[in-house]
Amino acid sequence: MNGFFARYKYSLLTVVSVAVLVAVIGVFLFPKMKDASGILVAIRSEIDNTAMLENGGASPDSLIASYKKISSEIDSYVNVSVSSSKILTFVLEASKANGVVLQDLSTGEVSRRGENLVYPVKFKANSDFPHFHRFLTTLENGIYCVKVENLDMQPGSASVNLSVLSKVGRDE
Repeated sequence: MNGFFARYKYSLLTVVSVAVLVAVIGVFLFPKMKDASGILVAIRSEIDNTAMLENGGASPDSLIASYKKISSEIDSYVNVSVSSSKILTFVLEASKANGVVLQDLSTGEVSRRGENLVYPVKFKANSDFPHFHRFLTTLENGIYCVKVENLDMQPGSASVNLSVLSKVGRDE
C-alpha cells in the first residue's frame, strides 16, 4: 500500500486538494454568494423602481407647486362672501336652471369650525334623476364651497342636507 501512495502521491494530493476546495466553496462561499446575489437583486430592483419614478413621477418641488395651486383654488371658493340669502338665491337659481322643483328650502344655524363658518342648508326636491344629478353637480361646482352631507333619494323626490363653507370675516 505504501508503494501505491508513493506512486500516486501527486494524483492523490490533487484529488484531495480539489475535494477540500469544493468543500470550502460549498460550505463557506456558496451561502455568502447566495446572500450577496439576493442583496444585488434587491439593489437592482430598487434602481429600476427609482428609474421608473424619475421618468413618470414629479419632483417634490412640482408637487409643492401643485399643492399651492390647488390650495389657492380652494381658498378662492372659501373666500367668497357668503350669507344665508345668497345661498338660498344660488340654490333657487340652480334648481330653475336644471328643472328641479324645490320644497322646504331653508338654512340652519351658522356654526363655526376653526377659522371657517359652516352654513347648513336643507331642502326637498322633486325631479327625475338626470335633472337632479345636473342640479347637484351645479351646486357642487358653483361659486360656493359646497359639501353634500346627506342625500335621501326616493322615486321622484329627494331630501338633501348640504353645507356651505366660508372663511370667518374680520367683523365676525
